[in-house]
Amino acid sequence: MYRFVIVLVLAGCYSPSYRDCQFQCSSVDTCPAGMECNGNVCRLEGFSGPCVAMEVDAEVSDGAPGDMPEMLDWTTPVEVVLGGGPWSSPTLNADESEMFLEGSNAEIFRTIRGATTWGPPVLANGIEAAGAHNLSPMLSRDAKTIYFGTDRGLPAPDVWRATRTNATDTSFQGATVMSQAQLNIADKNDSGGSVTADGNLILFTSDRGATIAIYSSMISGGGWGAPVLVSELDSGDSDSHPSITADGNTVVFTSNRLGADYDIYIATRTDRSMPFSNPMRIPAMSAPATPEVDPWISGDGTVIYFGKGISANRKIYRSTRN
Repeated sequence: MYRFVIVLVLAGCYSPSYRDCQFQCSSVDTCPAGMECNGNVCRLEGFSGPCVAMEVDAEVSDGAPGDMPEMLDWTTPVEVVLGGGPWSSPTLNADESEMFLEGSNAEIFRTIRGATTWGPPVLANGIEAAGAHNLSPMLSRDAKTIYFGTDRGLPAPDVWRATRTNATDTSFQGATVMSQAQLNIADKNDSGGSVTADGNLILFTSDRGATIAIYSSMISGGGWGAPVLVSELDSGDSDSHPSITADGNTVVFTSNRLGADYDIYIATRTDRSMPFSNPMRIPAMSAPATPEVDPWISGDGTVIYFGKGISANRKIYRSTRN
């Protein structure tokens, strides 16, 4: 077993380990889960056309197909056992000892993990507001700030944030809660807000365009700059709930680009100034006819939590890189 870096000009996509193309197949061959035999090449389901030339970090042994780490190297998701529910939109601190999530009545809850189990989720004090819906929480990497969507006194949800003094505080009671006005448009649904560790880049969801899509903004002049559509993640269908790693170079999100069913997608880049790669559906988080939604990825990109199941009985699951 050895590692090397290869650069492929992919005419036929017959070498291993490069994004949406894998290795040769015929119509009777079985491709890896989440891939299909398309033009004698195992490809991600729903992808077609020429393969793209790119640099690849490939692991090869005796000619066996290499891995596709962004997409394939995830363990079978395991349920995070919580009382009550249904639950969605999990977001956690760095050591996975504290979790915020959205409950069935569009309220944000908090739970903490003991030695082996999670405690009963309780309302996240300081975030709630009378008569308001609060949804899609996303905790900052230092766990002091939480971004979320809320319609408090508004015609549609906007992106807000609450900041607590210490990451170890048991609630956001007394926290500063404020709208992120530069990100919001009246009468449009804006929610979530995943921020890089340096606090300079945010990704969030909005329906200000033709469809529900992912937008980004950079800090500019002490506030958020004008949001722009992240076009390389946009499918023309519903793309939402982005979560980015601490460095901003890996993103996971929810999409129904292959039909009515929602799955978890992942995309990467080598530098924040570059566009993301073509999003890839993660097979381990793409059960047939079962919606997988609202992912959160750890700062180092090795753990994903997400919601699975129809909304009436949705549960939280966890997966890690193999």
